Amino acid sequence: VHARDRVDASMQILRHDAEHDAVTGVFSRRAFDAALEQLADDDAIALVVVDIDDFKSVNDSFGHATGDDVLRCVAACLAANRRTGDRVYRLGGDELAVLMLGCGPQVARARAEAIRNAVESSPALSFMTAIAARVRGSAERTSPRAVTVSVGVACQPDHVHHRVELL
Repeated sequence: VHARDRVDASMQILRHDAEHDAVTGVFSRRAFDAALEQLADDDAIALVVVDIDDFKSVNDSFGHATGDDVLRCVAACLAANRRTGDRVYRLGGDELAVLMLGCGPQVARARAEAIRNAVESSPALSFMTAIAARVRGSAERTSPRAVTVSVGVACQPDHVHHRVELL
């Protein structure tokens, strides 16, 4: 019985790790691809894609640990500004997404704008870059900066006819 319990626990951990991004804790690209596969081409779907503006300079100026913290905070902003049932994914690098089922363009655009505003006005992100600036050194490379994102919205069937075209 104990060996079976350990195997079951290990399987749960492996499943979680396969479906979730290690840095942000949100669903992974693998989970995103699987979710799209399960949808029909006649489902009403909205996809909000978020790209962190000039993310490379965050890593270059403040270090990768701060970059990871920024990713986590941006993911948290997405999670806080999604509808119940919507899922947040890290697609890769500095790109995240919210997949919304049964959602049209107007609601999707409103959620996208709420996400953009939440990131831009996040006290945690401003504080984080200000602290990183003090720790790093030279004035040119360490000035605190606002973290901003570019956001895109695609909806099926309004913008695309097949779910694979959403991204």
